[in-house]
Amino acid sequence: MFTQTFSLSTVRGEEFTFQSPNAEDIRDLVVYFLEGLKKRSKFVITLQDYKAPGEGSSFLNFQKGDLIILEDESTGETVLNSGWYVGTCERTGEKGDFPAETVYVLPSLTKPPNDILALFSMEGTENSRRLYPQQMNGVDSRDKPHTLLEYAIDHFRTPPKRTMSKTLTLTSARRGHTDELWHHSRDPIKQPLLKKLVSKEELAEEACFAFNAILKYMGDLPTKRPRIGNEYTDLIFDGPLKNEILRDEIYCQIMKQLTDNRNRLSEERGWELMWLGTGLFTCSQSLLKELTLFLRTRRHPISQDSLQRLQKTLRNGQRKYPPHQVEVEAIQHKTTQIFHKVYFPDDTDEVHILFFISSIIYR
Repeated sequence: MFTQTFSLSTVRGEEFTFQSPNAEDIRDLVVYFLEGLKKRSKFVITLQDYKAPGEGSSFLNFQKGDLIILEDESTGETVLNSGWYVGTCERTGEKGDFPAETVYVLPSLTKPPNDILALFSMEGTENSRRLYPQQMNGVDSRDKPHTLLEYAIDHFRTPPKRTMSKTLTLTSARRGHTDELWHHSRDPIKQPLLKKLVSKEELAEEACFAFNAILKYMGDLPTKRPRIGNEYTDLIFDGPLKNEILRDEIYCQIMKQLTDNRNRLSEERGWELMWLGTGLFTCSQSLLKELTLFLRTRRHPISQDSLQRLQKTLRNGQRKYPPHQVEVEAIQHKTTQIFHKVYFPDDTDEVHILFFISSIIYR
């Protein structure tokens, strides 16, 4: 009889190998139980020291290995499907918002023993490498596509100097390039990314407001206001439609937030913004090559559609107004078409497809 095997690793670093004709089914059943426990769990463990990006009281500071207990009526399923959530750090007793990618949802319905929790604080252990091999709460590792690394050297402002006493965030500690401005960050910016905007006070302020809106739209910055309609997209795209000099900045901000973004929900929302932006306006010739390579080398399904929209915008010219609410809601539901029923005086009607090009969408 043909025998299959599968291995099971524990948080203690132990590994067990099972042999059975039904090994694959047993493995799937174990995974199903673990995922079910995660969805019902009230406990998450922190994977890295984290210092809040702002001084507001709504943010939670913690150290690697801290246990966070989710607030009432919340479970691990919420954390797995959200960019931010609220919990209480058991060590400090403080309550606040924390980014979902900085924690691991424990597959347990009761508080794990302290000796088990201590294993998550150990540096460089074999079990930690098994638990997190480039995958956090279901976010897979990716190949290295094109980034703004080279472009940033010549065109981005000099990043602020960091002090040795500053606590490292999860993102900076994991990637080892804390000072670069071209990859994903949850921190609001106080200056635009591009050097050419730094000395232009009003435009620089508008660029910072736009990035703040991008953070909120993508779920990278906690906000009590829900993501409804086109409120954030108006803040992001209205400026560059009126001021051509801001267009490169907005594209750089969106590409930055899509680079090394390990939060799947945040990344999905970032691609929504990219899709909307490429249908509105183009960028300068110096950035166009970078943007084109960025879109061509990404595996996300929206990337190729965004590239086609960019090429159409190059041919047809820019839009006059930010995306209509119907357009924003459509891409949020992963559709690139709107079906509109037209009624005629003779009581007949026809369904027409509206494509998002400058000659169709008006305000």
